[in-house]
Order: sequence, then C-alpha cells, then structure tokens
Amino acid sequence: MIVPKPGGSARGAWSTATVDLAVQVFIDREDGRRDLFDPPTEAAGSAGFDSWRETVWGSPRARSLGARLLPRLAEADLLVEPARLHDLLEECALLRDRLETLIPGMDALDPHAPGYYVNTGSHVRIESAEAVAHFRHTVAQRLANIESAAMYALVVGGGVAISTAARAAEPAPDAPVEPTVPSPCAPCACAPGSCADPQPDADDTEP
Repeated sequence: MIVPKPGGSARGAWSTATVDLAVQVFIDREDGRRDLFDPPTEAAGSAGFDSWRETVWGSPRARSLGARLLPRLAEADLLVEPARLHDLLEECALLRDRLETLIPGMDALDPHAPGYYVNTGSHVRIESAEAVAHFRHTVAQRLANIESAAMYALVVGGGVAISTAARAAEPAPDAPVEPTVPSPCAPCACAPGSCADPQPDADDTEP
C-alpha cells in the first residue's frame, strides 16, 4: 500500500486509505474561540474520502467547470466564511448539475485511490456502468452534505469547515442534550455473601 506523503500524492499508485473528509459548521465567538460542530441534520457529515481533495474536488475537471472554493482542498483544509456561503452553495449546485461531465473517467471502482491511472499503456480498467452510476450517486450525496452544512451555517451565522476527520465535534447549538440519569440498580442475583456491590436491605435505608 502506498500512502501519499503530507503535501504530496502517489500518482499512479493504488491506495486503500479510507480517511474521510468531514464537513462541519463553525461559529466564531466574541472571546475569540471558534466552535466547531456537526449540523443537526440526517446527513452523514462526510465530504468524501480525504484523497478526494485532489481526485474529485481539486481535479482539473472540477476547476475547468468553474469551481473555485472546493479545489482549495487540494492544498489545505477549507474554511468558508459566512460571507462566502452563497458562493459555496452556487458551486455545489454547479458541480451537481454537471456530474455527467465531472465523473466520467474518474476511478469509480476505487474512488479513494489518489490519481490512479484508469487507462495507460500497461493498465486498462473497464468500469461498469453500475460502478460509475454508484460513484455519481456518492458524489451527489457528498455535495448534498456540504449544502446542508452551508444552509445551516446561514441560519446560525457561522461558516463551513471541511477537513480531515480527526476529532469529535461539539453538539450543535440549541440542540438539547439530555442529562444522563443513573438508573436504580437491579436486584442482585449473586449468591449470598459473594456480591461485589451488595444492595442495601430495606431496613437499612433512611426513611
């Protein structure tokens, strides 16, 4: 397995790395803190595999279609400030409407392989129509996740962050978090004298 080095890529290499890109919402607080959290939607919160930075979002084809924000993922994580959210939504709509142009020739059978040559003098891969259709559907879903995050960010006055998934996010604002209430212990079924956590007798409890 050849894994691209940070800042580079393994051109022509087969990679089985399955690191995801996470799409989240951020809010800058008055005290300078930046809160990062998952939007409270049914979306999985994924923007694709990490290698999609170059093979999909940062691909020459995406750039030629007019994408300007998502291709930045090829160089670094993407932070879209609140003032650019409408640009991000327009870009997602552009790529979704042009999937038939964006997808053909990409590595649909192994979409997370960075820069694998689909057709060269020594490597020829025939991608089935089913594989291409599934890949197109997957890319459309990832675009929908990005759009959902952008629309929620518009509501809460935040921005959108797309980065390698590496840490748990904070709960979304205004999403109630129910406190954990310890449940009463069930009656002990241990043999007499062997219980590691004996239950109090009724006569020993305070009124």
